[in-house]
Amino acid sequence: MQRSSFAGGIVGLTLATCLTLLPVISAQDAPPSKKKNKKPAAAKALNDKELYKALLPSVAWVRTSPGNDAGAGMGTGFVVDVDRCLVVTNEHVVKGFSERGYDEMIVHFAEQDAEGRTIVEPLHYVKQPDALKGEVIHRDVARDLALIRLPSLPASARALKFADHLPEPGEHVISIAGKPEGSEGVWIMSTGSVRMSYRRSHANGAVAGVVESDMPTNRGNSGGPIVNDRNELVAVCEGHRLDARLVSMYIDVNEVRAFLEVCEPLIEPQDAQAFFDRGYYRHNTKRWEAALKDYNEALRLDPKMALASVNKGWIFNSMQDYATAEAEFDAALKIDPENASGYEGRGVCRRSLGRNDEAIADFTQAIRRSPDEAHLYFRRTIAHRNKNDLPAALADLNRCVALDPNTADNYGSRGQVHRLLKNFKESLADFDMTLKLQPQNPAWWYEAARVHYDQENYAASINLNSVAIQLNNQTTSYFNDRGLAYYHLERYNEAIADFQAAFKINPKGAKYLESIGDCLWYSNKFRESWDLYNQAVVLDPSRASAWRSRGDVYKHFGDTAAAQRDYAKARELEGK
Repeated sequence: MQRSSFAGGIVGLTLATCLTLLPVISAQDAPPSKKKNKKPAAAKALNDKELYKALLPSVAWVRTSPGNDAGAGMGTGFVVDVDRCLVVTNEHVVKGFSERGYDEMIVHFAEQDAEGRTIVEPLHYVKQPDALKGEVIHRDVARDLALIRLPSLPASARALKFADHLPEPGEHVISIAGKPEGSEGVWIMSTGSVRMSYRRSHANGAVAGVVESDMPTNRGNSGGPIVNDRNELVAVCEGHRLDARLVSMYIDVNEVRAFLEVCEPLIEPQDAQAFFDRGYYRHNTKRWEAALKDYNEALRLDPKMALASVNKGWIFNSMQDYATAEAEFDAALKIDPENASGYEGRGVCRRSLGRNDEAIADFTQAIRRSPDEAHLYFRRTIAHRNKNDLPAALADLNRCVALDPNTADNYGSRGQVHRLLKNFKESLADFDMTLKLQPQNPAWWYEAARVHYDQENYAASINLNSVAIQLNNQTTSYFNDRGLAYYHLERYNEAIADFQAAFKINPKGAKYLESIGDCLWYSNKFRESWDLYNQAVVLDPSRASAWRSRGDVYKHFGDTAAAQRDYAKARELEGK
């Protein structure tokens, strides 16, 4: 079953869970039993000291960036498969790693010194040049679980046995963390008892099977194993309530089993779909080279898998290799001429290459096959705007709003087109909608301010840009446009303050120095204005208006020769 294409363009397939079917033996075929079946004897209960020793070889300290990165996250994990070198941790432990684009994580296991004592100093592990580096195979936000694959494991590593049933209230549990917050060492043990096993929300807000405990845990415990007194996994440390005492929440062992079943085809793909599925996951986590390898293998096994070529095209598009991307979309459309995402992707490439007419034709083909996808009209809008065909862009944006009336970008883009067409009333109505949908987005306040500025309603423009600046005080255009509105109202000191703020953000912005010079000129501070125009000319010698303004100052002071030289330079630059 295909996943529908989304705005980002990647197309996926539903993961197939691999189940092994056991042969059925009839009662007649079964060998005669000599003894009555007995339940296997329960594993011996261990004391805490014995548990620590038994559990430690299964525990991993997970660091989510290389080196001594101050932004590194830390968590804990545990071994679930020695032969395939698999470790489970929390999704939120690896989330920052994936979003920051790292392809590998650092994983440590406990080591012993010459006397057999566990080494607990963190620097011993951090300074290791040959530390294990693992790849995230899969993440599950709802369960807050992630699977890491390592290239190898230490000989002492042991996979944890999973408990057959959930723990009951009052049962004793323990955990070991890599480096929990508040501790200065590693391999720190915690103990507690179970409060309840049931479905409830956990720390990231999702609902899952949870073991609730009174065991104190901290940041750094996340992803660590929770075991019973027989050293069997009953849960994975996940989080705790900040508004209650001793309410820790752990993802139960049944959720871990279900998660690993989903992961199975991603670990060692055996067919085209499995390679595609893994490539799709790697694609979504921006591990593009690895994703390309999987898509290529999927196509080797099934040359008719058009979606693999489509997604390869989206990867090359993200890498800004538009020519290669276009070739991949061409290949996909040869396999499946009805693939809307293929036309969409090729249209995006051709638009990026400046071939807007061809892009419009491709988007039109995509729309014919998926007429209710608002984002396809939006993509075609951009090509129309590149051609300055504003009426066509407006028609597509009207369709976007009709199909998807809850997306701020649709109204905001239509508001921009209305402003360019001088439909100011309609433009402001659209920006009112964007601000209802996204009141914390400073760009929409700025765009609404531009509509008022175009109508010379400078006071309203100042007010709206002031909100934009409150939300984001690091964008030069917000300060610049408010400064221009102050300038037109002859509030020169306030205008100068805004232009100075813009220049502080962008010290290469000669236009801000020139604008300050204009304010000083109209404040009759001619020598000060010459100094600012001169700085603008030095900073950007290609700025004709700065040469002309400096010439005006020379002329004011009667230096006709200098004024003529500056005017001549301005004309030369304007001629170019």
